[in-house]
Amino acid sequence: KIKLIKKEVQENMSLIVVNSPNKPVERKSSKKQVGQIIVGFEEEKNLIISQLTNRLPELDVISIIGMPGAGKTTLAYKVFNDKSVTSHFDIRAWCTVDQEYDSKKVLHKIFNQVTGLDAEFTEDFDVYDELRKKLHSRRYLIVLDDLWDTKAWDELTMPFQDFQKGSRIILTSREKKVALHGKRHSDPLNLRLLRQEESWELLEKKVFGEESCPDELKDVGEEIALKCEGLPLALDLIGGVIAKMEKKEDLWLEVLNNLKSF
Repeated sequence: KIKLIKKEVQENMSLIVVNSPNKPVERKSSKKQVGQIIVGFEEEKNLIISQLTNRLPELDVISIIGMPGAGKTTLAYKVFNDKSVTSHFDIRAWCTVDQEYDSKKVLHKIFNQVTGLDAEFTEDFDVYDELRKKLHSRRYLIVLDDLWDTKAWDELTMPFQDFQKGSRIILTSREKKVALHGKRHSDPLNLRLLRQEESWELLEKKVFGEESCPDELKDVGEEIALKCEGLPLALDLIGGVIAKMEKKEDLWLEVLNNLKSF
């Protein structure tokens, strides 16, 4: 059983490539965010919502930057589906951009979301022009999730013109240079790590749901949360491991000992 715990902890932690900008980290599409436990970032959420819904008529870009696993996509999704945001925009679309992407295919996905269709596209279909026409004179919100470079930004934002309707683009990236390249009015938000109490809250909810952690497991649980260093992805993955285990202190200590090797 302990060997299995060690193996699962190592497999999950290996998904988190904190300092490897050339390697993709575990991907999260907008669909995968449904039902995900979200803790913290209330101030950040409210700031972004105010930037999205303010009276500025010009197109603005709201950038969320931070290391892999910091919760950029989760925060963007939380904002994207907030009632005050959904009611404010005529059109909303979300697309996660792979490191190796096809700009036409990405824009085809956005076009289908904008039109509500599930269309196939011929080679001669000018998606740049057709998407621009569909967005004309509408207040739109487009999310470009996990952009890696400025070239991708330049290619993918060609149809998103400023119609003076208060449209917005949300950009998430681990690269500050991408956010600065796309900047209009709002400064990029450098997403902080979770505080210790937020980390423990997230781990506890992941493992116990609405119930509280037993007193005899709380100390080791808080140490495990501390070892995840404020990264929501790490807490989510390790919480998933612990949730499937028996709630015994010796097993939790084994998880903690394995985390110390990372």
